[in-house]
Amino acid sequence: MKNKLLVFGLIFSLALNIGILTAIGFRRLGGKKHKSRRKPSMLLMRKKLNLSLSQMMKMKSLRDNIKLGMKRLDKKLDKSRNTLFSLVKENKTDRRKINETLRKISLLQSQLQKTIIDNLLAMKRVFNLKQRKKFFSFISKRIRGYWRGEHQGMGSDPPLR
Repeated sequence: MKNKLLVFGLIFSLALNIGILTAIGFRRLGGKKHKSRRKPSMLLMRKKLNLSLSQMMKMKSLRDNIKLGMKRLDKKLDKSRNTLFSLVKENKTDRRKINETLRKISLLQSQLQKTIIDNLLAMKRVFNLKQRKKFFSFISKRIRGYWRGEHQGMGSDPPLR
C-alpha cells in the first residue's frame, strides 16, 4: 500500500512538473500574448474630442515637452528620496539633513504639480469650448476614479466589481 501511494505521488509530481514546464515553454516561445483593449491615448483623444490634425500636432508637442520635464523632475525626486532613505537608515541620524532633504522633496513635488498645471492650461488653449468641456470631464472622472482606486480615464474599461 505504501509503495502504491509513493508511486502515485511520484507520477502526480512528474505530471505536474511537466505541465508547468510546458506552460512556461509555450509562453516563452511566443504563445498567444494578451492584447490590451485600450487604444493609445492620443488616438483616443482625437476620436473622443474630434480634434483636427493641427490640434493633434499641438497636443503631441505639448505631450512631448511635459514628458521631458516630468522625467527630469522624477529623476531628481528619486535621487532625493533615496538620499532621505539613506539618511534615515544611518546609525547616527542627522535631523537637520533629513529636514533639508524633505524641503527639497517638497519643492520638487511642487515643481512637478506646477508643470502639470501649466501643461493643462496650455492644452486648454488648444481646444474649442465643446472640446474643453469634454476633456475636463474626462480628467475629472480620472482623478475621482484614481482617488477611489479605480484608475480609469479616457477609453479605460470600467473597473471590475
